[in-house]
Amino acid sequence: MEYGQQKQYYESLWRRVGPNWENESCDFKKRAPQGETLDFVEFLKKQGIKKGKVLDIGCGGGRHAILFAKHGFNSYGIDYSKTAIDLARKDAINNGVKANFKVGDILNLPYSENSFDVIHDTGCLHHLKKGDWKLYLKNILKVLRKGGYYKLFTFSTDIKFLTGQKISKKKNWIVQRGHYCHFFTKKEITEFFSKYFEILKMIRQQRKGKNKYLYLVTYMTKR
Repeated sequence: MEYGQQKQYYESLWRRVGPNWENESCDFKKRAPQGETLDFVEFLKKQGIKKGKVLDIGCGGGRHAILFAKHGFNSYGIDYSKTAIDLARKDAINNGVKANFKVGDILNLPYSENSFDVIHDTGCLHHLKKGDWKLYLKNILKVLRKGGYYKLFTFSTDIKFLTGQKISKKKNWIVQRGHYCHFFTKKEITEFFSKYFEILKMIRQQRKGKNKYLYLVTYMTKR
């Protein structure tokens, strides 16, 4: 799925939110921040990181960029969907915070080198085709300063089912109408990132529900 197709795909998903945001059941479109991101904010504070520039890639409706802004960070968010960015800007006003939102491509980040202290990815990388991973990494490395923190949230191969399909370590991709879902192992994340990042910790995160979705949450610093 190329940029135009991805933009159209996510735009159609966000247009369904409309006035029913509070009743949204799909996790990535919810208004409330994820518990994993709340934990990450607390982790940053324990590291003495209480201010600085944070970029939330694939920010959607802005819930996590708004959360960072509430905690005193200079917060930025970028997403394919104009509808999502419009919602994010309105919700930032409703929450009484300032956050910088932009419609754009995470494979061509429109920010200068070493401009961010923290990068936050909740669900972008695992929706990119493998051929785009190196470009994704190149963009992250460009905008994140040395010693900066990077949080990655991905699907895990420990998920048993997603969209009615069985997941296994031999079959760790689902592609539907050009939309990619990849399921990572700890080894795969370590091998892909460890040359450029120190991996601080990797957590198996389970969500409640009949399918017991499992994710990997990884904290890193840029070497």
